[in-house]
Amino acid sequence: MVSEMNKQAELLTWATNTFGPIATNKEERIKRFAEEAIELCQACGLDYEQLVEIAMYVYDRDCGAIHQEIGQSALSLALLAEVCGEDMEKELNNEFDRAQSFDREYWQARQNRKASMGIGGFCYE
Repeated sequence: MVSEMNKQAELLTWATNTFGPIATNKEERIKRFAEEAIELCQACGLDYEQLVEIAMYVYDRDCGAIHQEIGQSALSLALLAEVCGEDMEKELNNEFDRAQSFDREYWQARQNRKASMGIGGFCYE
């Protein structure tokens, strides 16, 4: 379970121990965030055409500041969780517990599959 003390640091420590230096690569992290965000949109019923329209709308505007966009993403996710009747903290802890239940080789094989599709930026041998 993720402690209430620095969750981000605890998560990053696990990711670094599991994946190595690629876990701290900004390009890798943003691709993984985009993949998970799209999967959440899909799970909530947003269709592909709507997702593309939103992406076009966003990319036609000026780029935002990372710190503000992180806050807005977190705020939007918390509101979505509440509307869906989900507990964001509980689901974070559940997912982290589940992720830790798999061994390093499982995650590295998964990373290799993603890298072969252009989602991940690193392959393990």
